[in-house]
Amino acid sequence: FLVLSMVIANIDDPNLFTMTLLLSVAIFPIINQSVSPSTILASCAGFLLITAPNRTWLVVSKDFHATVSLLLTVWNADTGALIAGRVGTLAQTNLPRPLWLQTISPAKSVEGLIGGLLGGSLTYWSLPWFWSMIHYYKLAPNQETVSIVDSLSSNQRFCIGILLSIAAVLGDLWESSLKRAFQVKDSGKLLPGHGGVLDRFDSSLLAVVLYQYLGQTVP
Repeated sequence: FLVLSMVIANIDDPNLFTMTLLLSVAIFPIINQSVSPSTILASCAGFLLITAPNRTWLVVSKDFHATVSLLLTVWNADTGALIAGRVGTLAQTNLPRPLWLQTISPAKSVEGLIGGLLGGSLTYWSLPWFWSMIHYYKLAPNQETVSIVDSLSSNQRFCIGILLSIAAVLGDLWESSLKRAFQVKDSGKLLPGHGGVLDRFDSSLLAVVLYQYLGQTVP
C-alpha cells in the first residue's frame, strides 16, 4: 500500500500521475469485493491522503532549508504534545476532552494538543536563529539561496508555526482514525514497537502540503 503510493508519487508526468492514481483507486473496490464498503472507503481515502503528500515531498525535498525546517517543526510539535500530555497526567489537570477526540484516539489529551501547538509554533518562530547557528559552525550545506524564513517577521513565523502544528495534529488524528476504522493497533510491521512506518511520518502528511501551499519553499 505504502510502496505503491510512493511509486505513483514519483511519476513525473502530471497527466500520467493523475490517471494512475485514479485507476488505482477505482481498481481497489473491484479486487476487494469481500471487504465492507466502509473499509473500502477508508482505504481509498487513506491511499489518496498518502500519495498526495508523498508527491509534495518530492518538491519540498529539493530545498534543504525547507525540508529541515518542516521536519523540525513537525517533530517538535509531536514532542511538545507528548511532554505536555504526560505533565498533564502527572499534574492531574484533567481538562475536558471533546467527544470526537475520545472516539478517534482515547490516549490523546487537550493538554497534549496545546503542547503540540506551542512546540511547533515556537520552533518555526525560532528558525532564523537556528539556521544562523548552523551556518556559523558550518554544520550544513551553505546554500546560495537564503532560507525563506529569514524574510518573514516574527508574527508571520509564529502564525505559520501554529498552522503547521495544527496540520501535524490533524495528520496524526487522521492516521489514528484510519487504524480505528481497520481495527488495528499499528499501521505496519516494519518498525516493531513504533506503530509502523506510517506512524513515524503521519504528522507530516498534511503539514507538507500546507507548507508547500504557503510558499515556504524556494521556487
